[in-house]
Amino acid sequence: MFKELARVVAVTTLLFATTVIADDDDRGDSRETESARCYPVDSPVISSAGVKSISRCFHGSLPIVVSGRSNPWDQSLNPTKVYSASGDAFAPGMVVLASYRIRSGDYISLACTGGTTNAGGLPQTGCEGLKGFGFPPTDDVFQPACGTYYPSAFMDASNYPTWVFQVVGVFTKSNGVIVGKPFPVTSATQFVAVPKHAAVLQLGMNDCLNSDNSADPLTVKLAF
Repeated sequence: MFKELARVVAVTTLLFATTVIADDDDRGDSRETESARCYPVDSPVISSAGVKSISRCFHGSLPIVVSGRSNPWDQSLNPTKVYSASGDAFAPGMVVLASYRIRSGDYISLACTGGTTNAGGLPQTGCEGLKGFGFPPTDDVFQPACGTYYPSAFMDASNYPTWVFQVVGVFTKSNGVIVGKPFPVTSATQFVAVPKHAAVLQLGMNDCLNSDNSADPLTVKLAF
């Protein structure tokens, strides 16, 4: 009797383990089995309480083109985050996260890798914007010429200082509503956590009047 009971328990345990494995495989997520496709990222690994350490390798990358006239988000969908008096700027550079199996809780890396842009009468700038040109940081400064704040005003203050013409990143739901807070993207590779409910990564310029900017693009590299 005890031998039979032990056999039943062993079979039940095996079936349960098989079910768990099958359920994990059914997600269709092959990232854990494709480690050979990883490549190193020259940035320090970061981790936080309750979050696993971030691997130094990712499974793919793609360039995102950000026009000098791109707004980072649609103000009509985010009326508490108004930064521009102009409605004729370009749409942001966008990545639908699900297309690359990027999920909430994942970490991605972002770095501006090149390009130049400018506004009329201002210097031609690259990934660092007007930093070093004698212009003050934008941070949470109200800009009288625009009658609004810069997009940087809606970032966490830990990201300051920020500069005009830097790239601004933000996550949104599929309907364009912002999730979390915007953040700056510079030439330094940084890791960014994908917040809950995020469906799209959007990239635009840190400016309060994009319509008079050059359409020359900056390029941002996304690794995932």
